Amino acid sequence: FDQVLLLASSGGTAMWSGFTFLVGFVIVFRTSQAHGRYWDALNDTHKMLAEWFDAASSLAAFSHCSKAAVCEVDYFLYTVIRFFSMLSACALQELSDVGDHKTWGLLTLDASAVDIDSLAALDGSLCRVELLYQWIQQ
Repeated sequence: FDQVLLLASSGGTAMWSGFTFLVGFVIVFRTSQAHGRYWDALNDTHKMLAEWFDAASSLAAFSHCSKAAVCEVDYFLYTVIRFFSMLSACALQELSDVGDHKTWGLLTLDASAVDIDSLAALDGSLCRVELLYQWIQQ
């Protein structure tokens, strides 16, 4: 009986403090890792959107030097800018934690100017970002 009291009085508290230190360390470490990953993902998302904005701006700047008719250049620009708008919205929506992804959950520039068949194909696609990216490249 004396050995049980000795173990409980001296070793029990040391084991409990070791255990609480280990649990506290793990919680702080994992929280720090999660916080770092969150900020990395946020920075990468902002970088992605900035790169797409730069690409759209470059297309707009270079298209003004085109020898095509002004109305054709304007139609090209209006279409490409709408595609970039839909690309950004679809990418952000894919990153969200919403279970059911809808194409029009986020605001886009006048998507009604895109033909109905293309919008139906986009709505039915599971890879909306890749599809819009391919449309922009064409």
